[in-house]
Amino acid sequence: MNRDIGSFLEERGQFARLLDEYQKSYDFGLQYDATGRTEDRSALLGELDALEADRRSQAARLDSTIRGQLERLGSITALVDERESTLNKKKLGKAKEDLRAQHRRSERTYTSSGLQAQIQRTLSSIERIRRSKLPVSIAKAADFFNLRKRAYDDIASNRKQLDDKLAAATRELEEDRTSGQAAIDAASVPRVVALQARKAQMEARRSAMRDEYTTSLQKLLLDGLEQTFVGDTIYVNAEVQLAGYIATYSDGYEASDNFDIFVVGVMNQHASAQDDGTLHTFLSQILPKGVYGNGTIMLPVALSRYFAKPFCLSYYSEYVEGVYPLFSNYALQMMRLFDAEVVSTYLVDCSNVGGKYAEFSTYESVDEGDRVCIVRTAEELTTVLRELEEYVIESTSAYLKNIYSSVEDYNSASTMKREIRTLFISSLSELRNEDIATLTTIARNGCRDGVFVFVGVSTDEFQASGVITQQHATAVNNLVALCDRIYMDSQGNLGFGNGRPAFYAPPVIGVSKAAAIVEQAVRNSGKQTVIPLENYLPQGSDILAGDCRKRLVVPIGRTPQGGEYALNFHKDAAYMLMGGNPSAGKSSLLHTIILQCITRYKPEDLEIYIADFKDGSEFDVYANAGVKSVQAVLDDSEEDLATSFLTFVTKEVERRLACFKDLSDKTGTSVRNIEEFYEANDNAGGMVRKIPRMLLIIDEFQSLYTGNRSTGELTNWLVRMGRTAGVFLIMSSQRSQADSNAMSSSFGGQTKEYFIYRLMFKLPYSGAKEIMSDRCSDTGRENPALRKAQTLKPGQAIVNPNMGATEADNQLIQCYYPSSGVIDAISKLMAREQGRNEDSIILASEKPVDSARRPESSRIVLGESNRFHADGANDDDAFSDDTYVTLEPEVGAMCVYGITEQAFASALQSCWIALSNIHENAVCLALGSGKGAQALEGAMNGLVLTSDDDKFASIVNEEHDRGRFVLACIVNPYEYPSICRDSIGRSGGNVEQIEKLIRGDDAFLLICAENTKKVKEKVAWCDSDIPHRVLLAGNPASIRLAMTSDAGDKIKDGQFNVIRSNVLKAYYYNRDTNKLGRMRMYPATMHSAAPSIGEVITAEIGTDPNTSQERADDYSEEGTSDGYMGLTGN
Repeated sequence: MNRDIGSFLEERGQFARLLDEYQKSYDFGLQYDATGRTEDRSALLGELDALEADRRSQAARLDSTIRGQLERLGSITALVDERESTLNKKKLGKAKEDLRAQHRRSERTYTSSGLQAQIQRTLSSIERIRRSKLPVSIAKAADFFNLRKRAYDDIASNRKQLDDKLAAATRELEEDRTSGQAAIDAASVPRVVALQARKAQMEARRSAMRDEYTTSLQKLLLDGLEQTFVGDTIYVNAEVQLAGYIATYSDGYEASDNFDIFVVGVMNQHASAQDDGTLHTFLSQILPKGVYGNGTIMLPVALSRYFAKPFCLSYYSEYVEGVYPLFSNYALQMMRLFDAEVVSTYLVDCSNVGGKYAEFSTYESVDEGDRVCIVRTAEELTTVLRELEEYVIESTSAYLKNIYSSVEDYNSASTMKREIRTLFISSLSELRNEDIATLTTIARNGCRDGVFVFVGVSTDEFQASGVITQQHATAVNNLVALCDRIYMDSQGNLGFGNGRPAFYAPPVIGVSKAAAIVEQAVRNSGKQTVIPLENYLPQGSDILAGDCRKRLVVPIGRTPQGGEYALNFHKDAAYMLMGGNPSAGKSSLLHTIILQCITRYKPEDLEIYIADFKDGSEFDVYANAGVKSVQAVLDDSEEDLATSFLTFVTKEVERRLACFKDLSDKTGTSVRNIEEFYEANDNAGGMVRKIPRMLLIIDEFQSLYTGNRSTGELTNWLVRMGRTAGVFLIMSSQRSQADSNAMSSSFGGQTKEYFIYRLMFKLPYSGAKEIMSDRCSDTGRENPALRKAQTLKPGQAIVNPNMGATEADNQLIQCYYPSSGVIDAISKLMAREQGRNEDSIILASEKPVDSARRPESSRIVLGESNRFHADGANDDDAFSDDTYVTLEPEVGAMCVYGITEQAFASALQSCWIALSNIHENAVCLALGSGKGAQALEGAMNGLVLTSDDDKFASIVNEEHDRGRFVLACIVNPYEYPSICRDSIGRSGGNVEQIEKLIRGDDAFLLICAENTKKVKEKVAWCDSDIPHRVLLAGNPASIRLAMTSDAGDKIKDGQFNVIRSNVLKAYYYNRDTNKLGRMRMYPATMHSAAPSIGEVITAEIGTDPNTSQERADDYSEEGTSDGYMGLTGN
């Protein structure tokens, strides 16, 4: 797929050149064939002319030869005539004598005579005639002269004979002329026939050559078309792109998820040739009708969504109105193309105050995560350009880092996608000169770094004029030189300029499709990139193979470059401070840290304590599963919980420091920290018990510094001392300062500087400043992480291992994501492989307790404490608060105040479980009516319940006299005058008996009252004689009535006093010692069945059925009218 207009035009130009070359080659073939045939014709005519010339030449030579021979015969006659003439001029005698003398001389001197030379020449000529195989008559004539001189006289004397011979020779020569001419003509006929055959061959060869050339040309055309129409070319993709655009952006069609191209426009390309129809046939067969027809190809001007250059749209200023709909189309395309990566769109319309992009205004957002931003003022535009410039710089420095060539390469390789940003400036005149310089910087690098720029420029701005300065014009030209430039005419049609083809704007996007695209883009702004943690947990032999004696390595995510990022805690960097908005990813990261630790390090090497002060149950899964490494999970910000939790940890630190000193004393070596402890203890052969590292995780730690000075002080002490004792501390919050006045003085300054690791998820600027330094020590400028924090997506974080003070150490990461299923599965797997940790504790004032977890004890176990382990306060108190709240049975009495009947049943059942185990003959008796009494009856088998106070007193006495241990429960004692005694000493008849019961060792009195005030007014002896109390949470004013003023001041209106239907929250209080604490009572169940009253009676009086029945009848409702009921349970 092409990445810029130049590549598109080059590909289109290649096809145009192919068609041009084809047309030229086709024309050349026609011309070559015509020329060849002309040349062949000319060659044949030449040969024919040569044949005729040769025939004529042969005839001429024959004629010349005959004529020459005739001339030579004539010369012989002339010679004879000359000699005869000479003889006539002399005297015959003289002549004869001279001739004889001459003859004699000739015989004597032979070669000196002129006649001899003439004869010699004649003889030579005759010899030549002989060699030419002339007729016999001529040869005989020649022989006639081949005589010696003495024969000359014979020749002269025989003239007639010579004439006859010459006449015969002449006749023969003429006959030879005729026959020679006939032979010449006969010899020319085969040559003419051969020429005719050659002509046919030449025509056949030319036809074959023409066909071969045509075939070759067609093959070359096919090869060229194959390169054009096969593979990833604009022509091959044309149909899919056109159909995909229509389906994706037109209403009434189902969009294609795979349509990932940016359509600049649509053009028609001429594709025809003046040939034999071959091109049209090929194109008709190759291209669909919707793309090719009538010699024209409909071609989308389509680019890869990661195109390489910004766009510049040039237009005449009076046609600026056409720019806005085109840019709106382009903006919608970019939103849809990058919805997976998340795209932010900036639409600049300062001239119309955003009016031209009104259809997008509905989707603007006021939070930091704007995905549609309409820029309406020059000041806003300056701000946006600066942000985008910083974004480009950040992409290069934090994401690409000389590893990736572009954001496209990065996004294809990384699971943490880089967001895309698009900027649309309809008119460059809206920018100031300094803004144009910033925009030029963005345009130069933007496409590589994830910022795509579309800018409209009026043609007026390219040249200096009265309005446009030369500096402005130069800046505009420098900007445009970086862009792919397109032009718009008055009709809205587009072109590439410089004589290159024109095209049309892309089809209009449907209204409903446009709305859906923008909604999707906005919705995806918060989409989380997920890297499943399960793929990056230890496998095989690496499980529990980690060594944390010197450092704790915890992989937490991936960097933009694809590498793994791990926290590396050690003695110089033992703490991490973390912040982030709700749902930004803090809890998931804490789960990741926990899961990495429990799978990498053995429980004996690393213990984990978790405090979650956001009042949830996020981390209960580890304690519920029984993961051995997890010792405790605190789920509540309630003061008692936080204080006891931190107290335990600080005491553990103190214990470890004491252990260091003990080992130092025993070995004589310096042991100042846990690293030296490990070394010294190893050298001493394990002289003391191994001390594991401790990972302490505190979520929403700001709760420790607001409203409770003691927790803040404990935390500060722990921060100062913990790392020495092997404590790694992670503290996180939605903000690092909840209340600046209350918290900044406690947490900050030196305490905060102990936190070497700083990590933040998405945060507002003010919150980010509390995590990271606002200025970087290595650059001296503002820390870019502060602004980056506002744009982080869920799961993305910036971590800095140098207190957030150095820009070079800022590292962007995508944290691993542990799903709920993975958290649960890994927790159960580790518990199953290592064995369950039955002692793991969940502390939460809002968490219901499980009666099945009630421990066996010789004490009355009332509920689970809101304190973590023993807090050390009032260790000799009757109330014990060590994970569970228990009461010594020897105290003999306890009051339960509150309006929750289930609490009465819970207290009664807790007392009965302990007392029935201690006293085998125990019996449970109750006085009461109404809902409170009904709750007691429903919770106990064998409960003897009555609403008559006198009968109750009588039964108590009887059972007491029989030696049984009596658990006596009175519900709302102020309703029974016989057991009331007011503050001035007035009392009922049964008061003394009850007081005696309290002072005895063979009974336990449980008072359950709904109204504390009435108890103090009417049953004063309860307030004075029973110091151990359980006070149901709910009404602080009523609770305070049961306490001294000092203790009552600790009762606040808070979350603990909000009544929940699923949890029994209560205070325990000892008036004598002022010990006060909080707990969650066990829900009343049929946890332990008390013996029925019939079983008790049978055991006492024997097995006689008559006696037994008689005694039972005395207590039955049918036998008496005293109101007893429920003798056989519920």
